[in-house]
Amino acid sequence: MKQRISKNAIALLLVAVIVIGVVLAVLPGLLPRAKATDFHTEPMVTAGGWHTVGLKKDGTVMAIGYNGDNQCDISDWMDISAVAAKYFHTVGLKKDGTILAVGDNSSGQCNVSGWADISAITAGYFHTVGLKEDGTVVAVGDNSSGQCNVFDWTNITAVAAGYWHTVGLKKDGTVMAVGNNSANVCDVSSWMDIVSVTAGDWHTVGLKKDGTVVAVGNNNIGECNVSSWTNIIAVAAGEDHTVGLKKDGTVVAVGWNKYGQCDVSSWTDIIAVAAGYGHTIGLKKDGTVVAVGDNEHNQCAVSGWNLSSHTKETFSTKPMISAGDFYTLALKSDGTVWAWGDNKFGTIGDGTFTDRYAPVQVLGLCDVIAIDAGGIISCALKSDGTVWTWGVNISTPTQVSGLSDIVTIAAGFEHATALKVDGTVWAWGRNYEGQLLTQI
Repeated sequence: MKQRISKNAIALLLVAVIVIGVVLAVLPGLLPRAKATDFHTEPMVTAGGWHTVGLKKDGTVMAIGYNGDNQCDISDWMDISAVAAKYFHTVGLKKDGTILAVGDNSSGQCNVSGWADISAITAGYFHTVGLKEDGTVVAVGDNSSGQCNVFDWTNITAVAAGYWHTVGLKKDGTVMAVGNNSANVCDVSSWMDIVSVTAGDWHTVGLKKDGTVVAVGNNNIGECNVSSWTNIIAVAAGEDHTVGLKKDGTVVAVGWNKYGQCDVSSWTDIIAVAAGYGHTIGLKKDGTVVAVGDNEHNQCAVSGWNLSSHTKETFSTKPMISAGDFYTLALKSDGTVWAWGDNKFGTIGDGTFTDRYAPVQVLGLCDVIAIDAGGIISCALKSDGTVWTWGVNISTPTQVSGLSDIVTIAAGFEHATALKVDGTVWAWGRNYEGQLLTQI
């Protein structure tokens, strides 16, 4: 027997449908929206030829080292999810899949403003490569050796760029390569079960899924001697050296070691590695950064970095200035320190002894909450309670060993003092007038 639906029931049903529609239309506007300040990414490090780049957890970027082509001018970058660098340019991948690039653009390697839907990036000598979300690849810059001929690549999951060659890892674990093959850097067609690739200037390295490593290319200095490596989870290639991160957080390295860039055997708790021309960078699991090797341009002055901390969005401090004898320090609200004036004793902290007539950033310092300029010594107190000093013929900040839980600092002419949270006072420096008491 059929049942008739009453007019009242139909009316109620229509009202319900209208109400549900209104709710669905209005509800998104009532819910809290994600803000730029909510953005978080995995910290990472990368190394150019003579500069170092660090990506912080909050999506901001730090850079230090050679800046002759403005490759370190990235202080205003935000919402970055990955970074890449080579000798003269730096590239950043934004969370929306677009790209930023700074530095030398003589071959058009920084012409990436039109790219979209990018999921990974890499930088070569004079070219830049982007992996798209659909597994295809784009490239700009110098193509004199065919290193940008990647337009027909598909099913790619990772890319790497060397001096004049480009490498692509396919979904099936095989590898492709194009470009200058004079050193056999592109002879990767037989590789299988690869999970990661990296490219040095004249060699190519692949990490296999079993934790072993393969390499081809120039091996004049032993940079391809990786066949004995096991339990590797990440690899990085510099000009003529190769670095491997082991599962236990230790690091191995082979190849050119003129600057000590392979002296990484004492490193522990490392979660990522990067290799430049003559230096090696390690990111520790606590967010701090270590470096060895060539430091001519202060590319290894990263001891003050903490990539797990927040700078622009959440970290802020009260700006202040402090005047020394013939120079000035300034603390910005973002926790960075700037200096100008006489630099005869390294009080500017920029890695030189050159007088500065305009403010320059003090190397490697972030999350600073207080500064003090003395006679020829400069001091900075970080938010973690550590103290950093420079000057007295030391041109880059170094952490004062044995000091923690500091709440106040003061700098004299060639000595400094610090007050701990427990009320004790500590002092260090020159003591020719007895200014360093044995007990305060």
